[in-house]
Amino acid sequence: MTPGRDERKKETIVWCLAVTKDFTIISGDSRGCMSFWDGNVGTQIESFQTHKADILCLCLAEDENSVYCAGVDPLIISFAKIWLRGGAGTGRSKWVKSVQRRIHDHDVRALALADGKLLSGGVDSYLAISSYPPRQLVKYPPLLQAPSVSICPEARFVMLRYLTHVEVWQLGSTAPITNGDAVHEGILPLIADPLRLLTLKSRGGDVIVCADMSSNGKWIAYSSLRTTSFFRFHCGSKPSLQKVPDLCEIGSAHRITFTADSCRAIVSTSTGDIAVVQLGGDELLLLHVFHPLDDRLLKDAVHLLTVSHDGQFIVAGDHCSNIVAWTTSDYKHHCSLPRYSCAPTAFAVQPHTNILVVVYSDHKIVEYSLHSRKYTAFSRGLESRHPVQWLSRSFAVNNVIFDPNNDDIIILQDDNTICIINKNKELPLAEAKIPRIDSPQLFSDSLDSSQGHPRTAAPQHAFHVIKKYKHLVHLDWLSDTELTAVEVSPLALAEKLPPSLKKKRFGVM
Repeated sequence: MTPGRDERKKETIVWCLAVTKDFTIISGDSRGCMSFWDGNVGTQIESFQTHKADILCLCLAEDENSVYCAGVDPLIISFAKIWLRGGAGTGRSKWVKSVQRRIHDHDVRALALADGKLLSGGVDSYLAISSYPPRQLVKYPPLLQAPSVSICPEARFVMLRYLTHVEVWQLGSTAPITNGDAVHEGILPLIADPLRLLTLKSRGGDVIVCADMSSNGKWIAYSSLRTTSFFRFHCGSKPSLQKVPDLCEIGSAHRITFTADSCRAIVSTSTGDIAVVQLGGDELLLLHVFHPLDDRLLKDAVHLLTVSHDGQFIVAGDHCSNIVAWTTSDYKHHCSLPRYSCAPTAFAVQPHTNILVVVYSDHKIVEYSLHSRKYTAFSRGLESRHPVQWLSRSFAVNNVIFDPNNDDIIILQDDNTICIINKNKELPLAEAKIPRIDSPQLFSDSLDSSQGHPRTAAPQHAFHVIKKYKHLVHLDWLSDTELTAVEVSPLALAEKLPPSLKKKRFGVM
């Protein structure tokens, strides 16, 4: 079986193949042709000129009645198998061109089908999940797993974690707002630009798994696949960095977090242990090591780790939905939350009340009192009152923070949405739409009706959302009145990509 040629002296390259149970061979080639062959006799059944350039990938459905293809020309085209004269099993089958989708702007390199949904990815580095019918599309950006940003309120620093290095920036100073008793709402005007203080590269170009910076900006810790390193950072007229000798008991880590007083670091090691490290002048002191796997408190490696603001509780969670809390006064197991069917994606401890808020992968929200070791009244009331619109979201919550001026405010964050929950307000009905806040003030009553979030003059429900970001990487408080948002612009991602296939458009030069 030999495919045709576009040019006499240029061979056609077959980039992808699929074979059905009846030995029909499906191929995509460098001409942009999709061909169907009878493998029993070696003849071509049908051929379609579907693309302007190479077809790099194709995907055959499990029932073998549909196939998808794409490539340098990012248009995703599907073919359907139909039966002529007599129906399936008695007549002759034929492949016909079906639905086409334009999801990506650059080369599509991979296609896969799962549960009736098409997964696609390529040079633009977005993972797209689409379906038709109904027509749905979700695109996941190429961002590092959270947390990749650390906010240092005392020093007013922000640390950014990249693949093989970390950067420390000093945030720009803002102009004082002097307008009587008025409170400025929205983005604060800058009188000084942010300043990059440090770029710390990993040893040997190793991938950085996790990193964190203390609140006072004096300690930096990161872990690669081989080791965990601690540094003392001195910020003056000339910033300097001093490496502290490693602790051989730690090795590599999955998570690192500092206590609010910047005196201790909590490290979740790759072996499943949790180490408490005292930060000294020029050395580290290992205070205690928890063994949750040996104690059968956890069943998998720790992927969520936090410490209460007063340093009294350490909380860890694994992918198997186990969440455990220990006390730091005697280093004993304090409590374990009831195990849920879905894995947690984010949790945090409220500073003033030591109430743990957990969000699971199905967007269920629970609130658990570490002092009383039981769910709060708000959590029990929310159990069956989660809005359907909230539960049907495509992006998992990756961060939980609290309003320092109001203990009844919970703020949740995902890739493009900030959700504000006011426990003082009435819980909405399950079918109710979640109002959207478009005002600069986070907790104002000015709401908008775009994208399914209705406008209301006087919001009475507990749930509200803000949708003004594309790829929100991190959100945290810099002070009691300043909230810092770190966003990656889609344009910044597109600028780093190679040129895409150019197509002549009518009326365009």
